[in-house]
Amino acid sequence: MKHLRRLGVALCVFSGSTGLLLACGDDDSVLLATGDGGIDGSTNRDSSSDSNTASDSNVPTDSSVLDTSAPDAKPDGPVDAQADVEIPPVDAGSPDADASDLAAEFPSRLAAEICQTTARCCFGDANTQADASVDGGRYDMQKCLNLYKAGGLDQSNPAAQGAVDPSKITYNASKASECLGRVKALSCGANAAEYHAMIIACYNTLPGTAGAGVACTQSAECQPGFFCNTSTSQCEAIRNTGAACGDWTTNATISQNTCSNRYSAEPPRFCRILDDAGSLPAAQWKCNDGVGLGQRCINDAWCNGGVCVKNAGPGSACQDFITLFTQQACGSFVTQ
Repeated sequence: MKHLRRLGVALCVFSGSTGLLLACGDDDSVLLATGDGGIDGSTNRDSSSDSNTASDSNVPTDSSVLDTSAPDAKPDGPVDAQADVEIPPVDAGSPDADASDLAAEFPSRLAAEICQTTARCCFGDANTQADASVDGGRYDMQKCLNLYKAGGLDQSNPAAQGAVDPSKITYNASKASECLGRVKALSCGANAAEYHAMIIACYNTLPGTAGAGVACTQSAECQPGFFCNTSTSQCEAIRNTGAACGDWTTNATISQNTCSNRYSAEPPRFCRILDDAGSLPAAQWKCNDGVGLGQRCINDAWCNGGVCVKNAGPGSACQDFITLFTQQACGSFVTQ
């Protein structure tokens, strides 16, 4: 049975959305000693516990097991993990392979890579198999696989928000290789730049192909820089700062697609669905530029630099550093 390992980070909390396991704590914090990479698809980097969040259950959230509490948590040493970390080459498909087959297989490949990274960072060994003995029980790899196959990283998988037309999704082999390589190389403690670069690569692996005016059912079917306006069922260019984002939908989740490429934070712009007083009516929703570090957020697209991290108290804030893999987050993949 594998033992717990001290990591030397600050006070930890569990966070849930589509992405990773984030941790923060003091030098007495521990993680399950199993490896490098606990990326889960149900992070608590959302604002669901914020009393000022829109009352609609569709408030956009991140779907990973990232724990992003404690915004002031910092590593003991200098923050030197950057977006330009060395990325191992990953075979993302031979040139003569069928692109549609590769696209269909990619969510499973990404989930498998994420769950190996989870095993590495949580349990000390990327080759930890399902049902391997770990402290307190066994590694529930299938739970991890199910979580990330559905959502990808920060809802990067095209079908994360609903069924898509596969004929309107293409496959970018070079971005697939980068995405998988960044997941494989992810440090167990990572800063926002490394994390964000990984998310961008994964989003760009399966881009939509539909341009302006082309029929759509989901924003993932539209080319990057466009969203699916479901009131017209057509792709439309992402709107600029100040433009309305509640004139075509009252769904707080998909309204975010109006201003950014879903939750990739490209560009760092968001649909403001609430203010300090609480939820706003859809008629007042507007596209806003991303806010600065320390400012309130709901998902990464709200942050101009950094990522949206769940606070130890209510609410979330944009932060420039995230610590990965808390004991609680890793423990979510342990069964008795």
